[in-house]
Amino acid sequence: MFQELKNLIFSKTAKNITLVYSADIFSAIIGFAVAVILIRGLSKSDYGLYTNFIAVMGLITGVIGSALNYITVRNGAEYISTHKKVPSRVYGTNFLFQILFSLLLLIIIIPNSLGLSKFFFGSNLYSKAILLGGIAAVGFILIEMARTIFQTSEKFKKYGVFKIIKQLALLTGIFLLWKISRLDFQNVAFLWAGILFILGAGLFFSVRKWLSFSFKIEQIKELLGGAGWLLAYFVFLALLSRLSIFMLSNFRSVEEVAVYGVAFRYYGSMLLFLGSINTVFLPKLSKIEYRDTEKQKKFTNRWVRLSSLTIIPVGIMAIYSKPLMNFLNGPEYTDSIFLFQLFCISIVMSLIFSPIVNILIARKEYFFLAALGFIALVLNFIGNYLFIPIYGAIGATVVIILSFAIINISIYLKVKLVKEY
Repeated sequence: MFQELKNLIFSKTAKNITLVYSADIFSAIIGFAVAVILIRGLSKSDYGLYTNFIAVMGLITGVIGSALNYITVRNGAEYISTHKKVPSRVYGTNFLFQILFSLLLLIIIIPNSLGLSKFFFGSNLYSKAILLGGIAAVGFILIEMARTIFQTSEKFKKYGVFKIIKQLALLTGIFLLWKISRLDFQNVAFLWAGILFILGAGLFFSVRKWLSFSFKIEQIKELLGGAGWLLAYFVFLALLSRLSIFMLSNFRSVEEVAVYGVAFRYYGSMLLFLGSINTVFLPKLSKIEYRDTEKQKKFTNRWVRLSSLTIIPVGIMAIYSKPLMNFLNGPEYTDSIFLFQLFCISIVMSLIFSPIVNILIARKEYFFLAALGFIALVLNFIGNYLFIPIYGAIGATVVIILSFAIINISIYLKVKLVKEY
C-alpha cells in the first residue's frame, strides 16, 4: 500500500493532476470569494433566481457540449498517440457542430423564455433566469471547446491560466457591483454572460490554428459515430444534476431554492479535485497502451484503494462545517448546513468511483452509460416528485445522493466484472 502510494505520488499522472488541481484550487479560492459575496450581497429571492440561472446554464452546456467534448478528447488523444500530430479535423468538427447546436438553441430560447418558465415552473418568475442562462451558456460552450483542445493535447498550463482569468474577471465585476450597490440577480447574470462571451472569443482566437474545417466524411463519422448514446448519457446526467433545482423551483418557494443552492454550491466546490482528476484521466486512459482490460482493472483497484482515504478528511469537514458556514453565510442560510453535511456522503462516493467512468468512455461503452443514466434519471424524477413536496430541500438532497450512488457503483461493477471488450 505504501509503495503504491509512493509510486502514484511521483508519477506523471500525479504531476499532471497536481498542475491542474493547483490551478483549480487557485480559481476555486477566487470562486469561493465570489460565492460568499453573492450569498451575502444578494437577497434570498435573488439568490434563488441565481441558482436557477446557473442550473440552466450548466444544463445547456452539459447537453450540447459534454458528449462531443468527451468524444473529441477520447478520439483526439488516441489520434495523437497513434499519429503523433494534432487532430485538427476532429477539433474543427467538434467546433462546427457545437456552434450550430448553440445557435439553434438560442433561436428557441430567446423568444420563448416566458413560455418556458410558465410551462416548467407554473409562473413567469424564472423567465429571465432561463433567458440569461441560455445566452451565457453559449459563451461557456466556447470556453469548454478550447479547454477540450488543451486537455487532449495535455497542455494543462494553458487550461489553468484561462480558468483563473475567468474567475478573476468574475470576482472583479461582482466586487464592483457590490461596491456601487448594484448587486442584484439581473446584473450578475449579465456580467456572467458578458465575461463568458469575451473569454470564449479570446480562447477561439488562441486555438484557431489547431482547427481545420477541411472535413472528410470519415472524420465526421468517427466523431459522431458513438455520439448518439454518449450524448444521451450526458443529457441524462446534466438533467439529473439539476433536476432537484428545477423541481424545487416548481414545488417550493424561491427562498428554499436559495437554501438548497448554497449547499449545492459548497458541494460543487468540494468536488473540484474530481474535475482535476477527470481532466487528466480521460486522455490518459484513451491512449493505446490502456486498451488492455487487465491493465484497466489494475488501475481501478489501485485508485479505489487509495481514494478511499478521502473518507477521513471529508468526514472531519462534515463534522466541523457548521461554525465555518455560519460565519460565511450568515443567519439566513443555517438550514443549508445539514444539506451540505448530507452532500459529503456523495462527495466521498464520487471521489472514489466517478473517475472510473473514463474507462468506459475509452472503451466506447456508450449504450451502457446511456441506459444507466436513463434509469438513474427516472428514479431521480420519481424520488423528487414524491419527496420534495413533503420534505423539501432535504428530500431533494437525499434523492440526488442516491441517484449518483446508483451510477457510480454500477460503473465500478461494470469495469470489475467485464472480461474483455
